[in-house]
Parts: sequence; structure tokens; C-alpha cells
Amino acid sequence: MFLIVLIVMTAFSGCKDQKEPTAGSTPAEKKRYFPVLDFLKGQIRIVDSLPSAILKITIEKNRKDSAFIQRDEFNKLAQEFAMPALEQNMLEKNFKENSFIDQTTQSATFNYIALNDRSDLQRVDVLAGTDELQSKVKSVFIQESMNNKDTIIVKKLYWQSNKRFQIITIMHAPGTQNTVRQLLVIWDAGG
Repeated sequence: MFLIVLIVMTAFSGCKDQKEPTAGSTPAEKKRYFPVLDFLKGQIRIVDSLPSAILKITIEKNRKDSAFIQRDEFNKLAQEFAMPALEQNMLEKNFKENSFIDQTTQSATFNYIALNDRSDLQRVDVLAGTDELQSKVKSVFIQESMNNKDTIIVKKLYWQSNKRFQIITIMHAPGTQNTVRQLLVIWDAGG
């Protein structure tokens, strides 16, 4: 918990406007983006250490299937979130950060948009609490869009901290109806 608070506080401190150094002053530190990949890997390690059951639900073509899964299958499914494009240096190099605080929800949003519109990874949103009691990451949303021959594949990945993740895959080929597959993995039965 302390690590999560420290990460959020570090990210908040990076959100301040950077000023040009004046004569006799030292250059301002480079703005640091939120460590998305480190956070997600930390969440995966937390699930690995929990004694709770893990439920997998898949929905496709109006058919819903659910089963309890083992940790090795959870780790395989969760690897969808551990993409190299989320590494700190890649994120800072290839994405523009916008951040704001929503007073209504008492949440801070860190929004990362790809600088290259041809990049598979298009968008990352990190939602975090802003007060001392909620200074932690609430969720991470990731959107990918890629072409596989004549099929456009859009993936929407959502990680709700300490509770669940969801992956929605939408496939569109010319002249066909969209195919939508939803995967939901839950490890917090109360959530």
C-alpha cells in the first residue's frame, strides 16, 4: 500500500509545470510519467500471493462461460497488460501526457495518447485518488488498435486495482459483422 501511495505521489509531483531555468538556477528535472508497467506487474505479483480463488468469465456470441482458474492461467492471461510499449522509457518517448484532477470524483487522471497514430497502443488512462485516504491507483485503461491482414482488431483492457481485469476484443473484417469477445478475470469476490 505504501508503495502505491509513493508511486502516486511521485506521479503527482511530475505533473507540475516545468519552468525554464533562469541564470544561476539549476535545470528543472525531466517530467516523469506514471510507471504504468511497474504498477501492473506489481498487481500481478499481489494476485500471485493471495489465497483467494480466481474466476474467469468469457462472453462471446451471446454465450457466457465461467470457471475457476489456477495462478498459471491467470499469469498467462494477465500478460496482455505487460506490453513492452508501457515500459517507462517507451511511454515517455512515444506518448504525450495530459493530467487533471476532477474535484467531483476526487480523482486524478493521467492520460497518455500515442504521438504516432499508427502505433498499436493508442491510449492509456490511469485513474488515482487524490486525498490521503485514497492516494492509490483505482484503475488503468488501455486501448490498442491493430490490423491483421484485412481485419481491424481493437482491444480495450481495463484493470481495476486489487479486484479484477477485463479485456474486450472487437474484430472487424470487411463485409462481416463485428465479432466481440469479452474476458473478465475476478479475484476479489466482494468487488
